Amino acid sequence: MDGIKKKQFVKDLQPGDIVDSQFLVVNKKYFNFKKAIGKYLVVTLADKTGEIQAKIWDEAEVKGKRFRSGRVVHVIGEVVLFNDLLEIHITDIAETEDYNRDDFVVVDEGRISAMAAELRKIVALIRPGPCRQLADAFLESEWFNLFCYSPAAQSIHHNYPGGLLEHSLGVMKICRAMGEQREGINTDLLLTGALLHDVGKVREMAMSPGIEYTDEGRLLGHIVLGIEITSDLLRQNGIGDQEFRTRILHMIASHHGEYEWQSPKRPKFLEARVLHLADMMDADIYKYQTVEADEDGSRWSAYRPGIGYRVYLGTD
Repeated sequence: MDGIKKKQFVKDLQPGDIVDSQFLVVNKKYFNFKKAIGKYLVVTLADKTGEIQAKIWDEAEVKGKRFRSGRVVHVIGEVVLFNDLLEIHITDIAETEDYNRDDFVVVDEGRISAMAAELRKIVALIRPGPCRQLADAFLESEWFNLFCYSPAAQSIHHNYPGGLLEHSLGVMKICRAMGEQREGINTDLLLTGALLHDVGKVREMAMSPGIEYTDEGRLLGHIVLGIEITSDLLRQNGIGDQEFRTRILHMIASHHGEYEWQSPKRPKFLEARVLHLADMMDADIYKYQTVEADEDGSRWSAYRPGIGYRVYLGTD
């Protein structure tokens, strides 16, 4: 874009560097000064190469009104070393539209294509009938391409383009394994529920380039939106009887498992319960696999909000 200065990437920043570049705001939080009146602002900035903490010491409450989380900002400041970690001391900051989206969003086209192909192979294992009809209708719908490139969450797990596809595929693979291990599970129903359990996230979140909740995402949530999308697919394609439709929609409604986890219903039959457990398992595996040491050489991670405690890493 004309007028955009050469991007300074997070991975290249060194102590003493003068910063004059664009970054994505991951989050922002105000803190009270310990020995003075007023607040300072801590901001997590990011681009496709990583994240860095930044602080606004002067006029934080005024400058903080110039930008929102999930937006790209132009930052002026200096890189300093504090407690052995790099951070930016910001002197000026404001939202900007002058940026290159590719500097902030990494889209692995090859990986997304491979995962979509693997998902299609699993769908092909579903026997002819309403489950297969619904799965095929979704794969042929306007939603599937968006599904392949959407994130699964804003921050907790699979929070990147293709994350929703990766998570849904992971849940389907767990469900398939459970169907092979235990008799009495309707594997076709379970796989179809796994495919569609989070489909509402294609409307709940948007990338611009940060992951932000849409208005209907905030007001309704992905469970309600997923029930709406799936109901439309069922109705428009004349799929299944009322019993089948109710079961599929219940699996979407109950996949969070508990009321305190924003589930409007608890799982009321076997496949719904297995789907809930598989959903939790795939998300938790991701959370643990992405844990990093609190500092070089540490055997423990920092406190992980998505897990609820520090994680033991041990030694290789």
